[in-house]
Amino acid sequence: MNLSDKVTLNSELTKLVGVEDCTIEELIVKMYLSGVPSGVIKYAVKLSDFTTPVYVSDEFADFCGVNNGTMMSRHYMNEQISQYIKDNNLNDGKLIHADEKLTNLLKQNAQLTWFNIQKYIGEHVMH
Repeated sequence: MNLSDKVTLNSELTKLVGVEDCTIEELIVKMYLSGVPSGVIKYAVKLSDFTTPVYVSDEFADFCGVNNGTMMSRHYMNEQISQYIKDNNLNDGKLIHADEKLTNLLKQNAQLTWFNIQKYIGEHVMH
């Protein structure tokens, strides 16, 4: 199961979230916003903490070009950062050479790797 997979919803879910089809990630966010308890959602779609949508900082939302108050999974946050790094040729094997925009987002001048960047991305998860 990928969060970007499209699903067609049954009539009960359509009433709850207001759409007939969407991606799994969109469904999860709509369920959260509809007040469905997180434990029920995790059980229903077998989510891990990495795939559960969370609110992101306004700074991260701006970086991604989405509205403030947006929810996205850690998986999706990583995809956004990875795509930015690839699009701007900031990757040199295991090392990431952050440009000004990425440095400002991660508030980090230290040498970045695919491993340690997770710590800095995590600071944009709102609890």
